[in-house]
Amino acid sequence: MEPGKTAPRLLEDLLSYDPRTASIGKNLLADPTPIYDEKTYVSRVPKNSCRHQYILNYLQSVTPLLDDRPGQDSKWRVTSICQNCRCHLTVTVDFGGSAWKTSPCPTAERPLHFFVLQSRQEPQDPWLSEDVSVTDREQEYCFRCTARRCVATLRIKVSPPRLTSKQINLLTDPQRLRMRYNAAVAADSTRNFEEANGALVLYRLRTYLRDSLDPKSARSEFPKKNKIFLVSFGNDCNDFLRSLGFADETDSEGEPIWSLPRPPSKVDGFDQSSHRAFLEDVMEELGILTLNKPASERSLIKNFTYQPIPSRKDLERVLGMPDYERASSSRRYDPSTPEHPYYASLGAVADFSDNLILYSYDRQVECDGQNSPYYFECLQDLAAGRNSDALQTKVATLASQDQISRKDVTKAYKYFGIDENHLEIVTDDHILGLFQSRLPDIPYAQESEMRDMLRTLARARNSALLSNAASDTIETYSQALSWLGAEESTPDDFILTLFKMKVDESPSHRETAQKAVQLVADTRKSEGLQTFLMTGEIGESELEPAEAYRILDIPDRTLDDDFIISIYELRLEEAPVREKEFARALKSIAKEKGSRRLAGIVGLDQSSIMSPVGPPLQEWPVGLPNLANTCYLNSVVQLLFSLKPFRDLVLNFEYYKMDMTPQNMPEKRVGGAIRTVKEVELSQQFVSALGKVFNDMIHADTRIAKYDTEFARLTLASLSKDLLGRRRSTVSASRPSIMQDVQSEQRLQSLPESDSTPFEQASSDQPSGSRASSQETLVEISITESSNRDGSKDIHMTDIDTSQPDLSKLNDTTNMGGQSAVADLSDGEGINEHIEHASTDNPVNGDNMMAIEPSTTSEPGSKSFLSADKTTDTANPPPTRAAPKPELPPRPNGNSQKDSQISAVEDTAKQQDAAEVTDNIVSKLRTAIKPTGFDSRGEQMDQIRDLLFGTQKDVIVRPNGKEDTITSVFDNIRLHLPTSLHIYDALDDVFDIQDKELDGGIVQGHTAIESRPPVLGMQVERGGWDDTKKQSYKIENHLQLEDVIYLDRYMDSDDAQLNRMKQQKWQWRKERAALQAERATLVGPHNGMDAPTTISEAARFITSLKSVAEKENSEAPSIDDDLAPSLQQKATELEDLLAQTTQNLEELSRKMNTQFLRWQKAPYRLYALCMHRGNPGFGHYWVYIHDFANGIWRKYNDERVEKVNDPDVEIFQPSKESSPIPTPHYVIYIRDDIKDLIVEPVCRSPTSTRPDREVEMKDAEVNGVVQS
Repeated sequence: MEPGKTAPRLLEDLLSYDPRTASIGKNLLADPTPIYDEKTYVSRVPKNSCRHQYILNYLQSVTPLLDDRPGQDSKWRVTSICQNCRCHLTVTVDFGGSAWKTSPCPTAERPLHFFVLQSRQEPQDPWLSEDVSVTDREQEYCFRCTARRCVATLRIKVSPPRLTSKQINLLTDPQRLRMRYNAAVAADSTRNFEEANGALVLYRLRTYLRDSLDPKSARSEFPKKNKIFLVSFGNDCNDFLRSLGFADETDSEGEPIWSLPRPPSKVDGFDQSSHRAFLEDVMEELGILTLNKPASERSLIKNFTYQPIPSRKDLERVLGMPDYERASSSRRYDPSTPEHPYYASLGAVADFSDNLILYSYDRQVECDGQNSPYYFECLQDLAAGRNSDALQTKVATLASQDQISRKDVTKAYKYFGIDENHLEIVTDDHILGLFQSRLPDIPYAQESEMRDMLRTLARARNSALLSNAASDTIETYSQALSWLGAEESTPDDFILTLFKMKVDESPSHRETAQKAVQLVADTRKSEGLQTFLMTGEIGESELEPAEAYRILDIPDRTLDDDFIISIYELRLEEAPVREKEFARALKSIAKEKGSRRLAGIVGLDQSSIMSPVGPPLQEWPVGLPNLANTCYLNSVVQLLFSLKPFRDLVLNFEYYKMDMTPQNMPEKRVGGAIRTVKEVELSQQFVSALGKVFNDMIHADTRIAKYDTEFARLTLASLSKDLLGRRRSTVSASRPSIMQDVQSEQRLQSLPESDSTPFEQASSDQPSGSRASSQETLVEISITESSNRDGSKDIHMTDIDTSQPDLSKLNDTTNMGGQSAVADLSDGEGINEHIEHASTDNPVNGDNMMAIEPSTTSEPGSKSFLSADKTTDTANPPPTRAAPKPELPPRPNGNSQKDSQISAVEDTAKQQDAAEVTDNIVSKLRTAIKPTGFDSRGEQMDQIRDLLFGTQKDVIVRPNGKEDTITSVFDNIRLHLPTSLHIYDALDDVFDIQDKELDGGIVQGHTAIESRPPVLGMQVERGGWDDTKKQSYKIENHLQLEDVIYLDRYMDSDDAQLNRMKQQKWQWRKERAALQAERATLVGPHNGMDAPTTISEAARFITSLKSVAEKENSEAPSIDDDLAPSLQQKATELEDLLAQTTQNLEELSRKMNTQFLRWQKAPYRLYALCMHRGNPGFGHYWVYIHDFANGIWRKYNDERVEKVNDPDVEIFQPSKESSPIPTPHYVIYIRDDIKDLIVEPVCRSPTSTRPDREVEMKDAEVNGVVQS
């Protein structure tokens, strides 16, 4: 393969490549960079070459939207014209043509395209020969990206100006213009003619062409006697106008006229061969020529508005390089300073970061291994010149791996008598022939030296053939793969293909090839390869485990060996003709489970069974099976199981179970809704099923616990009253409590509860089939849209209720940031209970709200085992039951023919996410248990509310200065990430003062926490809406988490000093926002030149124009002498302003980061992260949980529970994976002072014989006190 270059290197070469000065063998675009020799080096850029300043021809460009990622059908083009030489450039990047190449650069592994030349078309006629047509003088080059998963094809077309120097002279020569003026006056002296200049003529012709291209223009012709036309073009331009498409015609009265060109309508945005495209090119050139005329000439043009747009940013975007990582000093880099040729040799540019230098080196060696010694020399020199630790470390590592230099290679070629000047015709086979012919004739003592020389050439040429010959052995698995030309991921059947190719190429290699295949077969325990080696016939490939379970019709992959053997024997009795197929399936299952017993049934070699290795069962949590898109359900169940109070309540449910008496039911109010008997019954069925799952998670004697589709059905099904809202008890950064009426929320549609539910038991003869593995789970989620306070839009991954339930009568304390309280304000209900004037002297201190005390009641369900330090409010009776609302229609069933239970669960699972499942579980559990009391609005108080819910207070400052407070409960804090944020910055957006809409006006308000929940949940908004594309996208901005956070700054407190510090922080945040906006203006939206550098470059360019004119003895443009110094002075001022703004921003951030260091009375420890990888409509969930007792993090990924070896990298640092990247969707913090009472991730007591699946009834022990 030929050497290549990164996208920035290619763009740099494009800007310097001038076809007028290029010579054979020195084409910047297409010819390889010459090997640098200080004595003979000549610059690759010839003298007098144009350093192009390309401007965008937007009429012929198809550019990506900002931050748009290429897809398999993406095709982008940037068409440009040089403002100096009018050279035309077309850059087209096509991502189509391959279905399997689905990861176009840039990615984490491939941060830039690395292009290699595929083809070139260059005309023989000289570029400057204007007598030859433009088409015959075009140059075209085709490149491709070398990344395996990137399909990008790059086409570059360079073509000469459309207007020749003769044509420009015809239009603008002053003598010709004077002759046209005189001829017009002589023909009709009665008319008032005004002499035209060159700028006017160019402008007028451009106006004609613009009207011609505009289908809405009213002008299509003009009289030949038009006085403006006569003085501008006369009669000597007729042939030129006809070549543009102007036509000689006569009007209805017989008068001669010129008709404007009539180009075809634009059909294909990528067609540049049409007459329309030609006229568009000419129009752009006329604009450039007019702009380059002296200002004195342009002053006669009344409405000259031509403003060229530089195309560099568009070129960077289509080449995938707008934000590449630059060296820290790159802002000071002077492009006019020649860069060292070693950069071009590596395909890099001088402003690359060290990481990109290393990336360029690796890619260049990969593409052109024959010259790796030279590239190593380049890296050595750059490491020393840049004084880079990273590069020097790489050099030292390569040296320790026997990386060779050019001197070593030269010596080796001389040893074999090979002239380095003719290496292009020297093949590996030729070198191997020389080695093998000499080997028998040399003394044994010299054989080692000759092998070393051959090994040197093998490294230099990156030749496995020479390397193996030099080693004369294949002893290891890696050597066998290398000799065959395979990789570890190469399947067995292709190993045999490579074997056949090797033998066909050289029959003498058969013995070596067989040895290589034997090593592969032994290492992989491959029966197919062993069969081939013994019989010469290709054996059967091994089944995937999922396919094996399907063949044996085993729906539960957690069954023990006895059940699997019974099913296997049953299948043999049912279909003995399929014995071979069933045996293959059992072999696959035996290997997956690591079961020697199953292997023995089918005569499988015991040595091929790898027994699962892991911690003892009693010391490690179990995994959960992924039945049908239930990865998020597994994540939630694992998380809730690890909360000890939650788990104990579920396991001892009979003590807390709601007694559905007529006296109890009217008071059953959960989540703002009166619960029916049927809802309580359904909820209690669910809790019983959850108890069975929890029980199996404790006692399972395998590493995977069980649950069935019935449990999934009960979990996913929503209670009818939960249609009224989803996640309403949330503190949100968008402040729906102030900004929105509760009726504005999208509502969740429930599963039907009738007997016709799609989760009915499937018929016994319906095979369940196999399901996707956990890594391939796709959770399809419907999308709803809501607005944020900053005008952006969020996409909530929920199912949309297509009906519109009447919410006007909703009266609920469980709200999203206090929504129901706002409804109360508008309805006039509950004002006395929920609005207090700020003059109250008794604010609640949240730190003392929650204390864990042993219950003194005779029954565990009579009082919360995590109770708030306050009296249960039973004085106010609960409200009466509201009038029943009409039942909502069931979810639409995509396939009415589905009668399989697991398919029904899968269909519903596609409409759910982790947050919704958490809601369902918490709501059902609260509905199933008896209350410990009621709050002032009749809402049930219970153990789960005390565990997961806190109380918040919204403070509203009305225009008259009056303050109102709105109190409500919350169980989540919703974090919005418009950019990557630290956890405290995201929380500040939720709780700090901000403007809000209320009653048609603007008020200010903020939120504080009155009572802290033991378990603090934070829901991270990950859905965004692109108004341009009209589609949703996932917000992948990083949330920087801390192991410990302190909520003192967000607590409702009567501490005057703390409150003053809060107000100071609010003011600092406003100042920081202003500084960030000012700095963004100075720096610019991308990592290109900032404002000071841009203005300084403009001053340098203006200064250079005069020096160029002096060197070429030409007339310098008329430019004010004070312009360049004024621009340079302005650049200096802006640079000082940028430095001062940056310093002020750093100092302010430092003060904000240290402001609350002494306020650490409300610590929370990071406990769990529910992760999501995918897009708004699909993806996969797993959960990380922190085991405080053992000091480790675990990753719960469906069936697998694994230790996280490096939490700092995997959990706390931004992901380096390519998009879609894993992001936390739900974050859990635990109160640090009571964490040991709340969390217990490992609760295992495996039994050799599984107990009955009923929940064990026992006394509940809470805080050391047995509840009986």
